[in-house]
Amino acid sequence: CKDGNNNYDVTVEGATKGTMKFYQGSELYVEWHMQHGCGVGHPNLRCQIVLQYMTDGDNPNMRDGTDQDSAGGDGNDPTEEETAEPARGYHEPYDFYQACIQRERNKGLFTADQQIEENGGATSTRQNPNGNGRRRGNQRHGLECPEERDYF
Repeated sequence: CKDGNNNYDVTVEGATKGTMKFYQGSELYVEWHMQHGCGVGHPNLRCQIVLQYMTDGDNPNMRDGTDQDSAGGDGNDPTEEETAEPARGYHEPYDFYQACIQRERNKGLFTADQQIEENGGATSTRQNPNGNGRRRGNQRHGLECPEERDYF
């Protein structure tokens, strides 16, 4: 459902339609690419791959968006009203992101030479040192918690 510029196109037949259904015992084919070395021939690397998923039982408002704007609006802090806009994807609940902001970041995680925003909670990471757009420019990606995305 993408156009010639690889952007999501809601006018393409099948866009915004259908639901994937899986049943106990069914198989789901998953394919991915590892950006950095992993596996056989790399004795000094230990790789862990985390597959994160959520069902509509965990998040009844879950949906794919029809535009490419961030869930929760484009401002620095998401609002509950903006997360309800049906054109925006909604993959994690609003209260998950609020808990991420309020939770103290794990200061034992590698930060390299980054100056980490101390008031951003778990939204401040090595890859998002400004608190994931909460203070200086919007780098937020929907309602995901950056600490969970960057380190786990």
